[in-house]
Amino acid sequence: MVKTNVFVAGSALLVAAWAIAATPAAAADALTPAQKSAVEGIVRDYIMKNPETLIDALRGYEDKQHAAAQEEAKKAIAANRSALEQDAGAPVAGNPKGDVTVIEFFDYHCPYCKKVVPTVQELLKTDTNVRWVFKELPILGPDSVTASQAALAVWKIAPDKYLPFHVAMMETRGTFTEARILETAKKSGIDPGKLKTAMSDPAIKAQIERNHELAGTLQINGTPAFIIGGELVPGAADLATLRDMIESAGRLRRCGASKAKAIRGLRRRCSAVAVDRPAIPINFPLPICPGQAPHSNVIKTLNTKLRRAVCVRGYFPTDEAPLKLLFLVSNWAATAQKMGDGQGSTRLPVRRLCHRSIIRRPAHKNSDSLLSLGAACRGMPLLSGSPRRRPVRCHCSG
Repeated sequence: MVKTNVFVAGSALLVAAWAIAATPAAAADALTPAQKSAVEGIVRDYIMKNPETLIDALRGYEDKQHAAAQEEAKKAIAANRSALEQDAGAPVAGNPKGDVTVIEFFDYHCPYCKKVVPTVQELLKTDTNVRWVFKELPILGPDSVTASQAALAVWKIAPDKYLPFHVAMMETRGTFTEARILETAKKSGIDPGKLKTAMSDPAIKAQIERNHELAGTLQINGTPAFIIGGELVPGAADLATLRDMIESAGRLRRCGASKAKAIRGLRRRCSAVAVDRPAIPINFPLPICPGQAPHSNVIKTLNTKLRRAVCVRGYFPTDEAPLKLLFLVSNWAATAQKMGDGQGSTRLPVRRLCHRSIIRRPAHKNSDSLLSLGAACRGMPLLSGSPRRRPVRCHCSG
């Protein structure tokens, strides 16, 4: 209730301020005191009668602000990807060559960080394709800094002991004094004397400073915080959430790698085709990427027109736009077949392509994409039906 009242009060102030700001200066000056009072009364009455409208408006504004902040975070993550994933000073667990890298920012005194340790252990145990990067971010006082220095020192002198030591530290309750840290290290099979010496290494202090600077750049203000597939996940996320994000990031990464490989194969195998040939049949299998399922109209159109369409320059194009044209149509066609037969992966020969035969005036949500295909193909000679001459065959399987 208190939260709602504050929300309404804030809404009233915002609307009143907007009403005053939206009034032209000359007109505002021309209003008499009585007129100004009348306007204020109208605004006040509306707010009192329709508070839910203002609450919804402010919530919508908050949602937009949150979405904008997430977009900025994505850009910052992309710009700092190397520092996040390839920092030699950051401890790493799991598969060093895993498909997905998870970055975790944490503090050893953070109760929520301790809460997610079983989740992290379960993910590392059950997912052999995940690579976990630990970013020490001591934000809860000098004792947290000491604990982080000890953990980074363990990574330096005995990297194979880091994860057991990390888990032991997280399972320990109370404040981490140096004596308590050294005792935990001894129980984890680490020489306390070597650890104490390594903790004073200036490189460890520099590592912690870099982590703080990186967290500031990414606007990470608390722990724990995870970065998965370019997405920032603040707070103690549960096992299902983290697992879903890891699986999604893995699919996107593998699909992107397959796309790049297929396009490289097309360029390598088809670039030398003679320029005086009418058409080139292409066998172009591609994986189905998440989020690319086409509209039913596209499925129907591709199924009925794709194989009798012809888009030729007389040779297979090596410039980027026609490559994208071929790739997009191939991927949509493969998706259409997948959705039709219910199979997981599919291979669909893409024989002859032309945007004019694929679709004329698309009236569905993929219109922009299909029109861009048309732009990529524009200016190429159009042949309807099958060519009479036997074309050069360039079977590009990726």
